[in-house]
Amino acid sequence: MKLGYGNLKSLNFEQDQNGDYLESNKRWFTVGGGIACGYKFLIGEHFTIESLVGARYYTAPQQADTPEAEGENIGWYVTTRLSLHSQLKFGYQF
Repeated sequence: MKLGYGNLKSLNFEQDQNGDYLESNKRWFTVGGGIACGYKFLIGEHFTIESLVGARYYTAPQQADTPEAEGENIGWYVTTRLSLHSQLKFGYQF
């Protein structure tokens, strides 16, 4: 089981008339958690392979009803907040 919190600053892709990027002080946070299970294989005496599969849920960055916020939320749901994940780790134990 895992819990998470993120306090992040948005990237601003708006430019002024000179082509310089505008500073953005826009911050947002996300909270969530998930659960995963897996198995660790020991090959020989030191080499390990670990596989994990799980699910997670994190809140979207904004809850405002503006078109810009809705676009950010859709982008969040199809990229960062994908609810299924898997990991494959290789390691060496000393």
